Amino acid sequence: MPADPKHKLTVLVTGINFALFLCRAAVAGDLQNDLFDDTLPMPRMTAPIISALVQISLIACTVGFASVMSSMLHCKKWNDITKNVASGVGVITLMLCILSAGYCAKYFDLELNDQNESIIKDKDTRQKMSALAYMGLFQMVTQLLYVVLVNSITEGVVALPTQEELQTPKITGV
Repeated sequence: MPADPKHKLTVLVTGINFALFLCRAAVAGDLQNDLFDDTLPMPRMTAPIISALVQISLIACTVGFASVMSSMLHCKKWNDITKNVASGVGVITLMLCILSAGYCAKYFDLELNDQNESIIKDKDTRQKMSALAYMGLFQMVTQLLYVVLVNSITEGVVALPTQEELQTPKITGV
């Protein structure tokens, strides 16, 4: 692990993202199971929004786990190659988190209607959906922070050897 404090911040944000991806995947997986079993009590008009939010959350979590893995590789090696990989996968994950956040916002728009009554009558389902939506919004912020950290404060230039250096034997111990 790197000893530089600015690198430790990247490791910390990666750990937070991992925990959030794990929790979001668990909640979304449980809701997806209820959708498959057709036991999710919800009004007909909200079914497409809730179904899309659950599916996008699962996809974002799957790609997010790849982002965490590439970040751990970057934390271990700290060079431009791993930085580019971590950055690329991180940006893809960020785009999925932004898409998920749009569905989260629509869920809250439907949930907080003018009549001050919930669209989902089942308390357990409502709590799961709210938790999924809040985690999705928070994760969009933490993933953005991760992408900014990886692209701005982590450095580690790799000097690739030239052809001449590859052909010249190095003598050590003289």
